[in-house]
Amino acid sequence: MIDELSAASDRFRELWARADVGYRTGILHLRHPVAGDLYLRRTRLSVPDSDTQVFVYYPEPGSDSAKALKALAPS
Repeated sequence: MIDELSAASDRFRELWARADVGYRTGILHLRHPVAGDLYLRRTRLSVPDSDTQVFVYYPEPGSDSAKALKALAPS
């Protein structure tokens, strides 16, 4: 089926090659039992020549979420 769709559509070939189905950018809301509500941006990094992907979640600098995460860090 992939071969048929690829032969029929340049756009399908482009999307299939990117292989980013199901990944959404944006902000993730988490509720931590100590830190409370956290709003984290998410980024996906692909490791070259591998099927491995690394997902990074980070707060906006200076945000309440950044301060809450910093408070959780060991001193």
